[in-house]
Amino acid sequence: MDKSIYLGGWEVNFNDEEELRNFIIQHSLTKSGFEVFTGIQSGLEIKTDNGKIIEILNQPGDEKVSGPLEFLIPEVKPHKLFWLKPSNPGKHQLGGKMPDELKILTDDSFKPFYLGQLDCKDEYFSWIGLDKLHLFYPLDFYHDPTFIDYADELKPELFNETNKSEYSPEKELSSIAFDATEEVTIKELENESDPIHLCGVPLWYQYPELPKCPKTGELMKFVCSISSTTRINIMKKGFLGSRKTKEFLMFGDMGTLYVFFHPKSKIAYLTIQF
Repeated sequence: MDKSIYLGGWEVNFNDEEELRNFIIQHSLTKSGFEVFTGIQSGLEIKTDNGKIIEILNQPGDEKVSGPLEFLIPEVKPHKLFWLKPSNPGKHQLGGKMPDELKILTDDSFKPFYLGQLDCKDEYFSWIGLDKLHLFYPLDFYHDPTFIDYADELKPELFNETNKSEYSPEKELSSIAFDATEEVTIKELENESDPIHLCGVPLWYQYPELPKCPKTGELMKFVCSISSTTRINIMKKGFLGSRKTKEFLMFGDMGTLYVFFHPKSKIAYLTIQF
């Protein structure tokens, strides 16, 4: 029986079975999601027959890039493509004051900003298994990819680092509320000055990453991406309270933060590309 598998993204080594398998698991999309994704970036359509890969097409354009392949296709449930879009009120928040009950344990090299929180009671993020996923990451020009342990979700800490201490960010960000939705317009996708934030599968600027949990060795699941945006400003504290500065939420050179999570180990992986 002929069947197509749809993948968001196109950069993968077809000769590396493990990489190809993990790419399929992490980047598989519903057909409707694939049609939206390929309006932004190329994607791969894998045509199969009785579990065998007949050909792989780069879409849009029907350009054959590989196949046939002797490869055991993993069983996957296609991911829904959805976005975090500004909404007032909204279930999720980017930026804002770090909650008093949240304690971040880091070393001297990791000095993050509090980036906000995802409400994991939302059906889109309920698989995470936390009450809220509090996000934090440095806003240096570049910082190495980082694993964070959320075994105690109100006391997240750098994974496998020894000299850790509690860190309170010296600056905070202005905040915007968001809701998760599968509805999107071309105008919203093209609005770089007021970006919406992609979830479901990652859209990479450089070669795709397929992070594995350092505790279990298993492939981690993509949570969301957060784009640099001038709408969320760095705040400066003063005698009369906080005020916005000209600095804003920016990862590298107007890049994107990618968030992954392993629900069993409660380990997150954060990395940026630009």
